[in-house]
Amino acid sequence: MQKSGGFLGKKNFISGGQFIQHNISNHYYISKGGLENLMSRVATSAFHNSSQRVDPPRCHEHTRKAVLDEIFNWIITETSRTSKILWLNGAAGAGKTAIAQSIAELCIVRSILVASFFFFRADGKRNTIDLLVTTLVYQLVQLVPETKGIIEHAIESNPLIFEQSLDTQLEELLLKPLLRVRLTGHVSTARSKMLLIIDGLDECEDEESQASLLHLIFKVIRNQDCPFIIIIASRAEMHIKMAFNSLKAAEILLRIPLDDNYLADQDIHIFVADKFAEIKQTHPYNYLLDSDWPPPALSLEIVRKASGQFIYASAAMKFISLPRSHPARQLEILHGLRTPDLATPFAQLDMLYRQIFSMVQDLDLVFSILAYSILRKRSTISFIAHFYNIPEVDIRLALVDLSSVINCEKGTIRFLHASLPDFLLDKTRSQQYHLCIRTWSTRLAISWLTNVSVGIFSGTDSLFDFLAQSECTPALRERIISFHPDQLSYMGGTSFFSEYLSVIQKLDFFDDGECYRHQVGVVDRFMRSIHSSQLAALGTGNNISESSVEKDYDKGWQ
Repeated sequence: MQKSGGFLGKKNFISGGQFIQHNISNHYYISKGGLENLMSRVATSAFHNSSQRVDPPRCHEHTRKAVLDEIFNWIITETSRTSKILWLNGAAGAGKTAIAQSIAELCIVRSILVASFFFFRADGKRNTIDLLVTTLVYQLVQLVPETKGIIEHAIESNPLIFEQSLDTQLEELLLKPLLRVRLTGHVSTARSKMLLIIDGLDECEDEESQASLLHLIFKVIRNQDCPFIIIIASRAEMHIKMAFNSLKAAEILLRIPLDDNYLADQDIHIFVADKFAEIKQTHPYNYLLDSDWPPPALSLEIVRKASGQFIYASAAMKFISLPRSHPARQLEILHGLRTPDLATPFAQLDMLYRQIFSMVQDLDLVFSILAYSILRKRSTISFIAHFYNIPEVDIRLALVDLSSVINCEKGTIRFLHASLPDFLLDKTRSQQYHLCIRTWSTRLAISWLTNVSVGIFSGTDSLFDFLAQSECTPALRERIISFHPDQLSYMGGTSFFSEYLSVIQKLDFFDDGECYRHQVGVVDRFMRSIHSSQLAALGTGNNISESSVEKDYDKGWQ
C-alpha cells in the first residue's frame, strides 16, 4: 500500500447505547463495524506490495523497456488517451506478472494512485473473484482516506452487501465513494483518479467468472465519469479472447500482446548475461569458475530455449546460482551434460506445464498430434490431419486448451516454449503427461502401415523415423508382415526398400529373424516384377535385353 500505518493503541467508548472500539492508526481511526467487516474479506496476499508475495517477479533492470514505456505513457497521457482498459496478454511465462508488478511500483514512485489484485491459482483467497472488489476497496481507503466514512456508512447501512453481486459491491463501495468525494470537493480531480491492476485473470478457477468479471468491468468503465483506468494481464486464452471480442469495446480497449515486436530475446540475453556476471562476482564458489566461464554456446542455448518467455530463463539462472552448488556443474546439468542430483532445474516451469495439460479435454488426440509433431519435426497441420485422416479443424480445436504454450494460427504448430518438448519427453518432469518416444513411435509406425494398407499415403521417410525408435510388439510385427510394396501409391525405388529392410533387420521380435526374412522375400519379388514390367514397356525396338536390366537391378538392389 502507498499509505499505511501500524496500530498505536485502542480507545473504547459508548455511543447511543452501542459499544464501539476504535483502533488508532497514525492516519485515521478505523472503527469496528463497517470497515472491520470489510477487512475480514480482504485478500492481503493479492496486493502488489503484500509481504506474503515474497520477492514477487518484476522486470530485470534494463529489460522490457519498450513495453513498460508504452504502458506507462498510456497511464499518464490522459488527454490523448481514448482507451480506459489495457489488456496485456501473452503466452504462459512471458513475464506478464513481472510487468504488472513493475508498473505498480513505478506508479508508486511517480505518486500515481494504484490498487491491485494479483490472482494466483494455488492461493485459496486469490483464485476466485469473490474477494476482488473488497480487496480493491480496502486499498481505496488507504489511498484516499476521505472515502472511509462513505464506505463505512454504505457497509453499515447494508450489512449483507458482501452477499450481493460484485456489480453492486463495485458500484456502492468503489465507484460511488470516489465520485462523491470528487463532487463534494473533498479531494481534487487528480486525486480521485486511480489505476486498477488485475493480474493473472486466467488464474481464476472458473472460466465463467473470468468472463463475468470482464463484462462487469466494461459496464463500469463505460460510465463517462468513471475515475478508473484498468490494466488486465492474462494469457490469451480462447474464452478470454472471446469475452473481449464480444464486448465490442475497440474504442475503450488497448491490446498489448507480448509478441516478437518487443524483442524479448534481446531482453532475455541481457538478463542471462547480468545473472552470469552476478554469479561470478557473488557466488560462494566463484573462485572455482574459469575466467571465460560460461561457454558462450551454453549461455546462448538458455536464450534459445527460453523462446522469448522469461520463466524459462529465470528458472535456469536460479538453478545455476544455487548457493550450495557448483555453478559450472549446475550449468552442465541444465544442458544434460551431467547427471542431476536431487535438485530439479525447472520445478516451477514443470508445475506450470502440468497445470496447463490438466485442462486439456482430449489428451489422447492432443498427444497424438504432439507426438507426430515432435518425433517427425514436422508441424504442418494439413499434413498431420492427413496422417490421422481427420479434418484440420479437429487439430485446431484439440489444441485450444494449449493456446498459452502452442500457436497454430498460421497452419503450423509452433511451440511458444522451445522447452516444452523436453518436458514432455522427460518422465521425471512431465509425470502423468509423459510422451514416451518408444510407445508413440510404435503407435505411429503401426498407423503409417495401416494408412498405406487402405490407400492413405503418409510419406515414405516418416516410417523410418517411427520404426527406428519403436518397441518390438506383436501388433507392430503383424503390421510389418502384412505390408506389401504394392500398397504404396508412390514407389520410392530401391533406396527406400534398402533402408526399409535395414531398419526391419534391427528390430528383434524374438522370432529368429522370420519377420525380416519374410519382408526381404516380399520386397525382392516385388522389385523383380517391377523391373520386368519396365522392360516390357520399353518395347523390342529399344534393343535392351532382359538380362541387362536384371544385371542393373541386382547391382542396385545389392
